[in-house]
Amino acid sequence: DLFADDATIHSRDKSINVVEKNLQNGLNDITTWCDQNEMVLNPTKTESIVIANQQKHQKKPLTLTLSVQGQPVVQVDKHKLLGVTIDSKMKWQDHLDKVCKHVSRNIYLLTRLKPFIGQDTRKLFYNAKIKPHIDYSSTLWDKTCQVHIQKLNSLQRRAAKIILPNATLTTDEKLAKLNMLPLEQHLLFNKGVL
Repeated sequence: DLFADDATIHSRDKSINVVEKNLQNGLNDITTWCDQNEMVLNPTKTESIVIANQQKHQKKPLTLTLSVQGQPVVQVDKHKLLGVTIDSKMKWQDHLDKVCKHVSRNIYLLTRLKPFIGQDTRKLFYNAKIKPHIDYSSTLWDKTCQVHIQKLNSLQRRAAKIILPNATLTTDEKLAKLNMLPLEQHLLFNKGVL
């Protein structure tokens, strides 16, 4: 897979040895292509990751011995690909921690701006600076552990309280009045759109 100056190769099989052989062949082909097209491949930025369920990781260490231009490829437990942090067990905790951090930072900014801007502008800020962090790649991680979803849900509800600071309304009523779906329904909507 190619994106701008990033390239990703992948292989899947029940045997780690077959995966390793396929990946090494791919790396060799890429190295040859780079040499023929006068491009420089940076082996120090090349990483490998084995993605499998927890049971397979527990049975035996799933390690790859790969090299690029004679230098070993480092195997990592997590890797960032196009803004999504993928971990070897597909737990999504690292990715969602980063999403929550970005959302929390922007909610703080919204809180600071609240006295100076009206409700419509606060909603516009939410749609521009908070919602995209929730939406980006949500169809990949939306079925993760409920604990991670709950953190993000709390942040979304806090944003609704800041946008519409009416003490007589419950948070669910605020979400409805702002035409914002509760997080679980919003994630389902994203999946339906995809």
